[in-house]
Amino acid sequence: MAKQTTPQTREDLKDNIRKSLREIPTTTRVLAWGFQIEKQNYVILKFVSMGINQVEIYESTRAGRRTGDKPIVALKPSKDHLLAFEEALEILTPQIVEEVPETEE
Repeated sequence: MAKQTTPQTREDLKDNIRKSLREIPTTTRVLAWGFQIEKQNYVILKFVSMGINQVEIYESTRAGRRTGDKPIVALKPSKDHLLAFEEALEILTPQIVEEVPETEE
């Protein structure tokens, strides 16, 4: 008998993505975290440029090397990588419309 799966809500999907967040070691002053949505990897970069704290999120390889040219989220001035992560979740997770059961009158 096949196992039935219930459709995920958007919040369930976000929780699973939050669990995939991991720190990526770097050899520079840049701090990095990676996360995965389905098969696509993303990297959160926290750095200082010209004296301004910045956080940016890009598409990346599994190892954390960015592959995208334009950031998905760019916050400046900011030191909060989790705020950028939550903004990216809002942009990258699909809008799942939950069906409300109809009531019979």
